Amino acid sequence: MPVRAQDDNFTPFVISADEVVHRMLRMADIGPRDYLIDLGSGDGRIPIAAARQYGARGLGVDLDPDLVTLARRNAEREGVAGKVGFEVRDLFDTDLSQASVVAFYLLPNVTEQLRPKLLLELKPGARIVAHDYDLGEWLPDEWTAIRVPDKPVAPVGESRVFLWVVPGDARGRWESRIEGRQWRFEIEQRYQMVKVRATLDGAPAEVRAARLRGDELRIVAYAADGTHRFAARIAGGRMQGTLETGGTREPRRSAWSAVREP
Repeated sequence: MPVRAQDDNFTPFVISADEVVHRMLRMADIGPRDYLIDLGSGDGRIPIAAARQYGARGLGVDLDPDLVTLARRNAEREGVAGKVGFEVRDLFDTDLSQASVVAFYLLPNVTEQLRPKLLLELKPGARIVAHDYDLGEWLPDEWTAIRVPDKPVAPVGESRVFLWVVPGDARGRWESRIEGRQWRFEIEQRYQMVKVRATLDGAPAEVRAARLRGDELRIVAYAADGTHRFAARIAGGRMQGTLETGGTREPRRSAWSAVREP
């Protein structure tokens, strides 16, 4: 921070406490295979911590040249200048497509504008972590509150950390044939929230649970012949995974796939 939003508003530079930074990174489950982009990187503490303690690579962008210079010096001092870089750049001009983790501490008017960009550019399964302010109607997958007694800005004395996992596209009608039987699923989706209706051989099946996290979809459906637990990854117009039928102690497992209908 600061960063410029499309309406020329600014987010001022406010330091995130170290315990908040590490909670953000732990919630993102960051590791050596990850590439993090920090939008409004300030003094660089988030990308630097990601590199130093978790082995990730990273990029921080900020509009303030002095803060970018400071972040580069901090990275050199911490011995991670080869793993993280910092650039003077507007966050809305930053390509996010290579990031597996995006972090930010931005005001609500900026996050509202940022939400479409995150959904458009990030791949399913990418994680987003934010300090204090959420993404509006896109509800977080997880969030927590941390006591920070010396925090001077609202909410005073407390920080909130939010996590989102970018969802895959599960919308539409899907068909699957397993051992001569036909499953059909009709899925409505709003962000990561899904509503699923199912039939088996034309008869309604009761969907008892459905969860979309990244590109992984899980459905628990009950039909006349018992409980069916589907787990699959979505790739374009196809999902593929496993099906468990029967009781939880000794379920019968088989490969399973479904195709999205035109």
